[in-house]
Amino acid sequence: NWVGSSNENNTLCISGAPGLWKSALSSTTVSRLKDSQANPLAVFFIRRQGDRDPQSIWRTVAYQLALSFPKYREHLWKTLREDTRNEGVKRQFGILIKKPFNDIYRHSSQVVPVVVIDALDECLLETEEDVRELLCTITDWRTIPPSCKLIVFSRPESIIVRRLKADGVCERIILPSGD
Repeated sequence: NWVGSSNENNTLCISGAPGLWKSALSSTTVSRLKDSQANPLAVFFIRRQGDRDPQSIWRTVAYQLALSFPKYREHLWKTLREDTRNEGVKRQFGILIKKPFNDIYRHSSQVVPVVVIDALDECLLETEEDVRELLCTITDWRTIPPSCKLIVFSRPESIIVRRLKADGVCERIILPSGD
């Protein structure tokens, strides 16, 4: 129901301690979203051994959305005039996600994207500036039309919880640890 709603927070943060199967839950969520809707879906899984660079998140999400969402792809094509790889996380978010979504959904649209980011806490190992900018983009998601949804899975690391809780920008689900 949350994905189909446009009158609630458009960000959902699901957190839990290590070993609580958050990545399995995110994979199941992605599978169910793919099965239950025709809406574009972009997924970014952050892995310990893989690329944890916060600067690659919004580029990857934009690429995946462009593959499945022609209206977004057209808008992105018009917007991009230069390579954004060297731009900061915040600027990439503005160019690749925020501006296109605000332009497309300013007058509403029937096709609504869902973005899933798994293991956000894994990015905390990168530079402090990149992490701060990434968390800023997560909280800035609220400035995107409410029908555009973001689901974030993460450990309850203090900097993430503090930022998202203080700003009140998301619905939160805390997975019980069984203790």
